[in-house]
Amino acid sequence: MRLVAEGNALEDAGDAVGALAKYEAARTACPDLPRIPLNLANALHKLGRLDEAIRTLEGACAAHPHHAPTQFNLGTLYAVQARPAAADAAFRAALRIDPLMAEAAVALAALLDSSGRAVDAEEALKNALAARPDYAGARFNLALLYDRQDRCDEAEAMLRDVDRRAFTPGRVAGALAEIYLKMGRHTEAEASFRTAMTEDPGAVDTGSGLLFSLNFRTDVSPEDVFREHVRVGAMIAGAAGAPYTTWNVPWIAERRLRIGYVSGDFIQHPVARFLAPVLARHDRSNFDVHCFSNHTEVDDITRQLKGYAAHWHEIAGDDDAAVARRIHALGIDVLVDLSGHTTRHRLGVFARRPAPVQVTWLGYLNTTGVGAIDYRICDRHTDPEGETERFHTEQLVRLPHSQWCYLPFDDLPRLSPLHEPPPGEVVFGSFNQLVKITDATLALWGRVLAELPRAALAVMDTREGWSRRGLLARLAAHGIAPGRVRLLPRETPATYFERVADVDVALDTFPYNGATTTFDTLWMGTPIVALRGDRGIARGGYSILSTLGVGALVARSADDYVSANVRLAQDAELRTSLRGTLRERLRASPLLGTSAFVSDLEAAFRAMWRRRFEQSR
Repeated sequence: MRLVAEGNALEDAGDAVGALAKYEAARTACPDLPRIPLNLANALHKLGRLDEAIRTLEGACAAHPHHAPTQFNLGTLYAVQARPAAADAAFRAALRIDPLMAEAAVALAALLDSSGRAVDAEEALKNALAARPDYAGARFNLALLYDRQDRCDEAEAMLRDVDRRAFTPGRVAGALAEIYLKMGRHTEAEASFRTAMTEDPGAVDTGSGLLFSLNFRTDVSPEDVFREHVRVGAMIAGAAGAPYTTWNVPWIAERRLRIGYVSGDFIQHPVARFLAPVLARHDRSNFDVHCFSNHTEVDDITRQLKGYAAHWHEIAGDDDAAVARRIHALGIDVLVDLSGHTTRHRLGVFARRPAPVQVTWLGYLNTTGVGAIDYRICDRHTDPEGETERFHTEQLVRLPHSQWCYLPFDDLPRLSPLHEPPPGEVVFGSFNQLVKITDATLALWGRVLAELPRAALAVMDTREGWSRRGLLARLAAHGIAPGRVRLLPRETPATYFERVADVDVALDTFPYNGATTTFDTLWMGTPIVALRGDRGIARGGYSILSTLGVGALVARSADDYVSANVRLAQDAELRTSLRGTLRERLRASPLLGTSAFVSDLEAAFRAMWRRRFEQSR
């Protein structure tokens, strides 16, 4: 009817108020048309009147109980209102009325998946495809579900069969790139990321995915990696628009500072493990701590961090501009990015410069390329003076000892090796993600195992399908026969630590070293050799072992790395000594010196603020 058409035109033009008036008039004129309440509720939702929108649809459902679109829209709004049980009931009602309504099945699957019911979510998506085999949305979502379950082969096959025309440009190519990266297919990941960026040149998240993938490449120079970071950083800044140039902060040098930490990883994640002792020990008389969480999930670690932070802000549902406005209004003095170019980052917020001092630390061991971020926190081992400044848009701030402060699991006993090898056999182990096991890594591992023909290799976190087949083929290409390899699945935390203690020597990855896994390995008394790489991200292990002061585990060249691992394998007495002392060495080192670390970090924040204060005068 004419009023609805006029309302639609106003809504398309961005005039939700005018559209609402037209829809209300249409409902008065034609109270029995079930379609009109859908338009009315949509306009109310756009105006931020969610409760009224829901009441409108609830009334429409009562009046038209057999109208599937009304049930579906009501379920969608219940989900927005975080009422999963009500949303579930509404979606199922829509499907009872219209079993071929694949959109409702997809929405139900998303709801089930978010509540941890992945099996039921998969069934719902398969039902949607059975109803509409050509429904690209169901096929794409099922691929993403497979990806989250590490069923990479199935995810790849599903995405290759998706009609890309049904999605925004670059979305399917970007999803494929993420799967390739997870499987360790680095060059294919880069190609797919670049395809996605060509299809959608403004896709910032795709650009970040490309940058993250380049950190695993030894065939791409640090100079080229830096240039790509600058390019994507400029994209982020361009999308953000004009930054703030004034701030709602008192320009006083020595006062209590408001520190804001921004992360999508305030959950069971390495970032949270390293941040927890910092939040717990911050000097609250000098620092007022705010955390901005960009994740909808809440777990025990989230609740722990909430207890440590004076102020907690949920930002996952807000766009970058809204988050920047909130941070600016709160008067945050020092804003700290903990994500870099990893998943759920908010670099678009930092590009708007809502705080006068902005820093990146911890979650991404490289430059962000975002010009509005002033500093990157590192240490003298990862980034020696004069070596890596030219690869950063930020000014490097080196903490006195280490860029990390480890939070160990105190209730874990030191375990003697559980395996019973034949005489002379040594078991090496890898506990990093498959994406980190590059050809450069395998070349070094191959050299080590070539010197020790009776040694075995255990690799954790290997997935079924192509990931395992591809890894075994790559290992064989570097001289490591499949019969010498034990591929282990992803484990629970308790079993993971048992596996770590169950090997004689752990092996690091290159160029992207382990960090949390290296600390965990040392905590369990298992030695690991650190190679000093050619860039900051390739010196993480070197930084940890140098700070720990175990010279026998530090290598400055590939040859040294091979020799050190062979020596460990052949010297059972040395391994026994290290197994009995590494945990106590960690306890006594700056790597577990929480109070000193937090003081150093706070001193760095204070120095940044003083410098900014002087610039403001």
